[in-house]
Amino acid sequence: MKIGISLDNFYGGLFNAKGLYLKLDKKLTFRAKELTWNYSLSAKKSALEDIDIFFDRINFTLKLFDYFEIKKLHIGDKELTFIITEGKKFYFLSDDYEINANLQKEDRRLHVDIPFAKLKNSDLIVTSQGKYNYFDESADFNGSIKGADINGTFAIDKTGKDISVDIKTDTFHDIKPLADIFPLREKIKAWITTKVLAKNYKLDWFNSKLTYHNGRFDIDLDSMSGAATLKDVDVHFKENLPAAHASDAIVEYNHSNLYIYPKNATYEGENIMSNVVISDIPYKDKARIKVSLGSKDTRLSQNILDILNAYKIKLPLIQNSGKVSADVELNIKFYPKEVYANVDVDILESSEIKLGGVPLIAKNGNVMLRKNILTLSNIALQDEIYDLNLSGTLDTKKRNGDILLNAKHLEINGATKNIINVENKKIKILVDYDNKLLFKLPKYDLEIQKEDDNVTISLGDIKKIAPFMKNHPISHKGGNLKIMTNDFKDYAFKGTLLWDECFLFESDNLCITRVPFEGNVVKGNMRLYAFNKRLIYDSGKSLIWLDKVNVDIEKLLRSKENYTHSAKNLLGTVKISADWSKIRYGRYSLLTDHYDADIDSNQNVKAIGSMEGDVIEFDKKKNIVEFKAYRTKDKLLAELINFHGLKEGRYSFKFSGDIDKEMKGDILIEGGVLSDFTAYSNLLAFINTIPSLASLNSPGFSAKGFKIKDGIIDYTIKDNIINFHSIYVRGKTANIAGRGTINLETKDVEVDLAIQSVKEAGSFLGKIPVLGYILLGKDESMTIGTRITGSYEDPKIETNVAQDVLLLPVVFLERMVTFYKQFETEK
Repeated sequence: MKIGISLDNFYGGLFNAKGLYLKLDKKLTFRAKELTWNYSLSAKKSALEDIDIFFDRINFTLKLFDYFEIKKLHIGDKELTFIITEGKKFYFLSDDYEINANLQKEDRRLHVDIPFAKLKNSDLIVTSQGKYNYFDESADFNGSIKGADINGTFAIDKTGKDISVDIKTDTFHDIKPLADIFPLREKIKAWITTKVLAKNYKLDWFNSKLTYHNGRFDIDLDSMSGAATLKDVDVHFKENLPAAHASDAIVEYNHSNLYIYPKNATYEGENIMSNVVISDIPYKDKARIKVSLGSKDTRLSQNILDILNAYKIKLPLIQNSGKVSADVELNIKFYPKEVYANVDVDILESSEIKLGGVPLIAKNGNVMLRKNILTLSNIALQDEIYDLNLSGTLDTKKRNGDILLNAKHLEINGATKNIINVENKKIKILVDYDNKLLFKLPKYDLEIQKEDDNVTISLGDIKKIAPFMKNHPISHKGGNLKIMTNDFKDYAFKGTLLWDECFLFESDNLCITRVPFEGNVVKGNMRLYAFNKRLIYDSGKSLIWLDKVNVDIEKLLRSKENYTHSAKNLLGTVKISADWSKIRYGRYSLLTDHYDADIDSNQNVKAIGSMEGDVIEFDKKKNIVEFKAYRTKDKLLAELINFHGLKEGRYSFKFSGDIDKEMKGDILIEGGVLSDFTAYSNLLAFINTIPSLASLNSPGFSAKGFKIKDGIIDYTIKDNIINFHSIYVRGKTANIAGRGTINLETKDVEVDLAIQSVKEAGSFLGKIPVLGYILLGKDESMTIGTRITGSYEDPKIETNVAQDVLLLPVVFLERMVTFYKQFETEK
């Protein structure tokens, strides 16, 4: 035995060996290249009992062996190197540790001095001294931990079945080597070492039990507790998101939970209250991260919502100012990966919020998020133009829900106040924000849609909200409207209105009842465009530009009678500048090259128009209207009085009065021709039936018309009846004088005319067979009495011997002189 025995292979009940060498001197020498220990940790024994067995084996080895070496020791799935020498040197190598130690046995104690021990998966070096008592199986060790960046001390104590470790460190800069000591799951360890980063770390204290399994000492995470201090900390929530920053952070571990409490925390320059909890760390199915973003007497900002959005938790709510008490808790489950949030927001004072991009003032209320359900409770929204209470639920996963809006009062204002006015209405709102935020009010065919920063308000049928638009001159018949904005200060809009009032019309006098339009509101000034910009309205200038668009002023003003004073102001105080457009009031139309009109808030109108250089004026004051022109061409007059029988020449006229009661008119004629109307044609035919009157045809009455030197017409219109008080027209061969009526409703005509020859009667008096209708004047001229009756479209001509007709020429001559003087004065 003193020489020694070598065995290539040895098989025994306890172990199998290869390359075995045994030598017996005073003590045994034992070497083995490879030894498999047929020993496994018993399920019936605790890990602490295995520790005692381990030390007992060392003690047994020291008693029997002078030198003991196993280069490859297999215990279970572990491979170890184990060397003990006579000089009490101990060397141990495994996948986890490398230990050099000096061992010395004294009575029932084993003294251990470890000048070098290394954790294989870190750069930490451990030195330690301690002792193990075989009698009571107690042990205590003290030592230090050193690395490239870390210095610390530790103490290990074993009493009975309990082994505990205490650790503390100086300040260091890299958390990973220390984190590698702990048996954490990789996802959890990665979160700790990559998401919470500090410039300085310090482990203030740490305590835990140790367990031993399969040749490895592990820290018991259930029993672990400790505290650390971090300086200049960044907490990274998620990739592509900015980190939250804190001047300091306290880290505590207790009851399987790791708590991180930042101090003076900010996110993107905003103060926040935050803490992070990694809970249930030892349990794979339960382990999760809880990130709390609290705010007391501050606000729920877009920055915090951006963090939620990054985890696909999208809230349609943001607070711009005011104070709330808000707690936002992110829950991130590791296995399997799952993210949800708990949110509690109590509005403490008047706050400016945006709900779906709509800016509102919230007085109080509560917002709560649980299991993807966002509950809005009694949110009071109050400002000068609205008093609302809002409640409802939204599913943040499906991104839809219902809201009940109790509108005590709601105004929507534009270029004028109170466009929409809602009082004491409960309105159900459907919310859908899967891709774009969308509010739907089905009852009113109204949608509010938000994409990025752009909000679109769509009204599918304007008449459905017409009951709320009493203060605005908008069609009750219907139409559609879209309003686009990104700040609720400036807007763009487009749509189509279906008018039930006919104050716009085409050149053929057909009403325009469908009005496509678009426009914008910039800094409170609205510009509206319609008919391919042939109608432009500028609210800042209170000016409407028209190009080939005709307006009935009477119907425009009457359409506003049902609106309030503020609504009348919208179209009440405006200027109109129009090219190639008609302006009409009642039965009177003015066709102009250009006109300018002013309409004041009392619905008084002043308009001046021109046609081929001729000027016409229109005035309306209260119920009195007036048309006035001086020496215009026939084209303008014909359109105004709807009579095209007067051609060429020049015409001065004035019509005035209450159009609903009585209008009085005077027309002064200078030159021209009277022709091309039924009554004249019938009169000409009548004259041609009497050969003795043929001399009147040339150059007076003819198929080309009756040539006029001058004339004057005086009439009134009342109850749809034109009453010609006097008609006087002077021609080259004859003068015409008369009076009568035309019923505009029945089209019945009853007019008496005196046709006076300018020749002496004696030259042809004997040729006239019937003298019953021939009367002589002082100048021996001949006057023929004629009556026109029947329909305006088919009048009948007959003779008339009324004596008073003879007086007409004298009367009209006097009126003509007066009328001339009047216009001369007004010019």
